[in-house]
Amino acid sequence: MIGRNISYYGSCSPFNNKTSLRNLTIGDNTTLIKQTDYAGCTNVENLVLGKAVNEIANNAFSGCTHLKNIYSLNTVPAKIYENTFNLVDKVNCMLYVPEGCRNIYWLHPYWEDFYNIVETNFMVSKFEAEGIFYSLLKAETQAIAPYAVSESNAVKVVAGESKYSGAITVPEMVNHFSNAYIVT
Repeated sequence: MIGRNISYYGSCSPFNNKTSLRNLTIGDNTTLIKQTDYAGCTNVENLVLGKAVNEIANNAFSGCTHLKNIYSLNTVPAKIYENTFNLVDKVNCMLYVPEGCRNIYWLHPYWEDFYNIVETNFMVSKFEAEGIFYSLLKAETQAIAPYAVSESNAVKVVAGESKYSGAITVPEMVNHFSNAYIVT
């Protein structure tokens, strides 16, 4: 997760051209994503843009050619530019936006280039890890499909939904993207 008191000096982001990144979450404390911050991160498949992101500079995600899903949590589309998502396949990349916001994004300059804008309720309480389904214990969850975030960081196994048959070993902790949960 990016956006927790990370800063850098100079013109080159430490994340520029990081091909090892697969999932990228820009936290709710970030308002501006600078030019070429994540350019060349060719293997990023999932991008979460926090609620406070209000501007994404030109070429910020240029060359993120494997980007499949963008989850924008802001009800107001961030200002983007013609080449913010240069070389991203906007025909096949899914853009998930809060419920009631599809038309706002669709009518917004350059977000309109995404063919698949889907309204989503970002509140979820279940996720799967390694074929086992888990349910978050705390009723108030803030989640971004497929990312689950819970203040309690505790989960339980949901009976009858596992892909496995017979005996399974349930881990004491489970990781789901950038979050670790204690299994109770």
